[in-house]
Amino acid sequence: MRDTAGATEAAGRAGATGWSHGFDLAPPHGALSDWHGLDAFLQELTELAVHAVGGTDSCSVTMRRRGRLVTAASSDGLAPALDGLQYDVEAGPCVCSLENGEEERG
Repeated sequence: MRDTAGATEAAGRAGATGWSHGFDLAPPHGALSDWHGLDAFLQELTELAVHAVGGTDSCSVTMRRRGRLVTAASSDGLAPALDGLQYDVEAGPCVCSLENGEEERG
């Protein structure tokens, strides 16, 4: 049994309060409802994000596993390659976001 009422209500509140920044929460909610595991959810989320955010070519999710930064999911092959460069120099938007909880500003 799945409890989707709470998630649907939260999605409605997100749109009403504006914190979703125009991102349609229905597709990610659907991905959660059709749960196939974290890896599949993150993969779908990165692909949805590329389509939802105008002017975006690629998207990835960076996580720390066993003390190392890793790309947990990506919308395509470009994102992990760029992530790897950031991990090597320990700088860049993914590293900054993970370390500080904020996007890097140049």
